[in-house]
Amino acid sequence: MANQFFTNFDEPVGKRLCDHDDIIDVTLYFADNTQERIELAWSENSEDNNE
Repeated sequence: MANQFFTNFDEPVGKRLCDHDDIIDVTLYFADNTQERIELAWSENSEDNNE
């Protein structure tokens, strides 16, 4: 279902979430034009990959 939506770089969201370990936040956009930004905890084990 997530692949029905695209990132700022025109990549399916589901693919991006599965392929990369560097997600730091996700912004949800709702039908009533509101949005919610969810920040994810970053593991300090690596600068490039988030466990």
